[in-house]
Amino acid sequence: PVSDTAPGVWYKIIGTGNDITVSTCFEENEFSTRMFVYEGNCTGSMTCVVTDLAGCREVDGSFSSIATWPSVLGRDYMVLVHGLGLGSGSFLISADGELSPTASPSTAEPSVSPSSAKPSASMRPSLSHQPTPSPPTPEPSANFNDECSEAKILNMGSSVIGSTIDATIDDSPDCSIFRKTSPGVWYKIIGTGNEITIHTCHDDTELFSEMSIYEGSCLGELTCVVYAIWGCDGYPYHSTVTWPSVEGREYMILVYSFFNEVGSFVITVVDDEVGEVAPQQ
Repeated sequence: PVSDTAPGVWYKIIGTGNDITVSTCFEENEFSTRMFVYEGNCTGSMTCVVTDLAGCREVDGSFSSIATWPSVLGRDYMVLVHGLGLGSGSFLISADGELSPTASPSTAEPSVSPSSAKPSASMRPSLSHQPTPSPPTPEPSANFNDECSEAKILNMGSSVIGSTIDATIDDSPDCSIFRKTSPGVWYKIIGTGNEITIHTCHDDTELFSEMSIYEGSCLGELTCVVYAIWGCDGYPYHSTVTWPSVEGREYMILVYSFFNEVGSFVITVVDDEVGEVAPQQ
């Protein structure tokens, strides 16, 4: 796959017969990167070997990419680097093999040694502390709240286990620059007139989770209120978001994954004036 929102540049690396790591984990980067590694011929067909998004978070806290794969000696690997979302600009890239740009010198960035990598403080997300979720109560298969009209009602202060397994991809409006590419499930909450926080910050959340919060009707028009990706303190791939609610207004929450994956998660909703209470029964 190739980004349809950001420009990209190509590099070529020759397989060594060992594991190869290509990294863009550098504080000098002007944007967050996404990386795809292919094998094959540029004039023929190419097969994706590995892809990465935000792997540098485990290295330096940034949203850039790092990829490792077992290479075949002498095989050509094509590396595509582009921006996350609409990101573009200059970046540094390194590899533990011979990396050569296939683009013109004006567009290809020089490679650098891994020893020059430094923590990317300017690209780190600001993480807000979230209260420890109440013990969740297991719920049935995700199928029953696969559609907006079948949304499960969440009580304030509750935590429940959900799953996107066997769910479908929704055609609701995109609340960010990223298009939804993975299945999602629906929940509904009623505004209290206070700020509401909803999050998936929990050890049992398997997904690189995203959430889109809407107001309106499932049978009419849904309007985006706020979007959530990342931000959980201690859970770098889980989501949290807070917004001022209107008392009595219905909000529809769609939970899905940033990647093309499915799995289980724990979702918690909190009225910030009240806090978390007992798990939902």
